[in-house]
Parts: sequence; structure tokens; C-alpha cells
Amino acid sequence: MLHHFHAEPLLNYGVVQTYLPDEILEVLKAEAKEIQDSFDTANPYNNKLAGNIEKEFTLEKSGSVLKPFILDMATFYTENFKLFNNWKPVFQKPWINFMKKHEFNPIHFHVPLKGLSYVIWVQIPYDPAEEKALPHSVNANQPMSSNFQFVYNTVLGDIRTMSYAPDKNWSGFVLMFPARLNHQVYPFYTSDDYRISISGNIDFVD
Repeated sequence: MLHHFHAEPLLNYGVVQTYLPDEILEVLKAEAKEIQDSFDTANPYNNKLAGNIEKEFTLEKSGSVLKPFILDMATFYTENFKLFNNWKPVFQKPWINFMKKHEFNPIHFHVPLKGLSYVIWVQIPYDPAEEKALPHSVNANQPMSSNFQFVYNTVLGDIRTMSYAPDKNWSGFVLMFPARLNHQVYPFYTSDDYRISISGNIDFVD
């Protein structure tokens, strides 16, 4: 007897990724350099963020250049994953992280309960292969030095992860994801330069 079965997937949401156009990335790099040249005059943002990072600041100038691109990306996200697609996206002021070796971002999610978040890598000062060759990682069954990682549950309650290993070619790479998706950033060890990233949120209102 031939049986006819129908598979029905359970709803879940994913991640959208791309690279910034060079002209937008150059504007972001210019403000990053301006902030780095004068940390004392920048607007600290540490008390709003989970990061165990000394130097985190609001991005005051280049957000207006970034905004149209991020809103277009948010529209693409909502249309593809059918999340917040009947709501109006509102761009919030982004922030910039200058992460030194040994600093880290613990597991966390972002405040907008109806929102998307994004991260843009501006500068990666190390080789992830060298990071994972260090004595504390090389023999680990999950070498995570320098990784960016999402953490989420399956419908069975099992914990799953999705990890990224940004390298020096990731300047301008963007990830967009639901604001409530847990994520974390592991420390790096092999460079004295900054790992620079920009993050922000898009709220959705009716």
C-alpha cells in the first residue's frame, strides 16, 4: 500500500549577509579613525551594552550614510523571512566597538523585542587560523578563539550554534539577524591592534 505523506516545516528565522558598498565603508572607516584618534572626546556607550570592552562609543556622523543601506537590508530580511513585514522599520543610532585582545562580548541579545540587529566588521587585525592554533585552542574539539557566534534552541529545546571566523578580508561584511537572537564574541590573542566593528538596531512600529 502506497502512503502519501506531507512534510510541514516549522517556522524559523535566519540571517542575511552581504558586503557594504565601498563608498559607505570608507565613510564608516573615516569616522572610526576620527574616534580612534581622540577617544577622550567620543561619546561612551558602554553602560548600554553587554560587551566587556573598554572602548565603545556612539557613531555620531556616518549613521546617516549607513541608514538607507541598512533599511534596504531590513526590507529584504522581512520579505524573505516574513518577520515584521507589516511593520515600519525605524533606524536607531549605531555604535562602534574597539575591542582589544582578551576583551569579549558575553552571550546577549538586543533590546528591541520587535526588531532586527546588525553587525559590520570594519577591521580584523589577526588571522583566525593562528588564533585557533594557540595552545588553549589547538586541541579543543570546539576551537572558538576570535569567533562570532549565534546561540539558539531547536523546537526540541536542544541548544545549537552557528559560528563565524572573521578574517582580514571581512572589512565591510554585514550580518543582519533578529534582535532577540542570542550571540557572543570570543576574545582574540595574537594582535595588539583593535578589532573594530559597528552594530545597531532597527525597531519596527505600526
